[in-house]
Amino acid sequence: MKKIFVLLFALFVHVAFADTVNLQWLAADNTTFQNSTCTTGGDLNVPSTTPTKYGYDFVGWRARAARELEYVTFQDTTSIDTGIKFDSDSIEYETKLAWRYNGAYYVAFGGEGTCSGTTTIASDSPGSIKVAGNPGAPQFVIGTRTIGNFTGMNGTVNTYKLYVDKTSRSVIVTLDETQRTSSLAGTPATDKNILIGNLIGTVGNCDFKDGRMYYFKITKDGVLVRDMIPVLDADGVACFYDRVTKTFFYSTGMLFVAGPLKE
Repeated sequence: MKKIFVLLFALFVHVAFADTVNLQWLAADNTTFQNSTCTTGGDLNVPSTTPTKYGYDFVGWRARAARELEYVTFQDTTSIDTGIKFDSDSIEYETKLAWRYNGAYYVAFGGEGTCSGTTTIASDSPGSIKVAGNPGAPQFVIGTRTIGNFTGMNGTVNTYKLYVDKTSRSVIVTLDETQRTSSLAGTPATDKNILIGNLIGTVGNCDFKDGRMYYFKITKDGVLVRDMIPVLDADGVACFYDRVTKTFFYSTGMLFVAGPLKE
């Protein structure tokens, strides 16, 4: 029987990203037949004399690394589910953003399905940021209460933090070095995941269209649970990589537009 030789592509990120690699066994026509996982420096170092696997002969491997980006740009329905709920006593969001105001209200992140109408963040939202008013002033919103209206931020790159503590009912908002405090209104929901970008899956006022994001972090009760950076994966798809869980997060709506590679 004539043998079909294959080339094994090792799709992996460098050591700073992950300790395992996903292997795709390919036939000569580049059709993927089977995936397998190996540990870097272990099973990956397969000699050329490896026996046939999945009915094909292994002839070598080639690596394609994920690459970190400076930022990604959001589109109408671009959205990522972080898998994190505000079921702790305290939570802090930190993100580096560039707003792109064009006359509408846009939400950078918030509780799943909590955005409605033209400007409303529902009262059970576990903390959202929205853009409102000329010339595009970022507003920190927790429930229906707006804490701070930072003017002159349109098109500029800034670091934002939103800290919420249930016990003390304190809310602290920080824009770069400017800090404002307020009190918690209502009880934030504990059953809604935090989404980045579009919150309800439709085009409208609940997305972050044309906004740029450089990173996104979530800390619960003092423990960092998400440390997400924008990357191009091994297939050239723009997404986020979480350095805590070593997981890639992809948009469930429109894709991100990749920014420049980070030097």
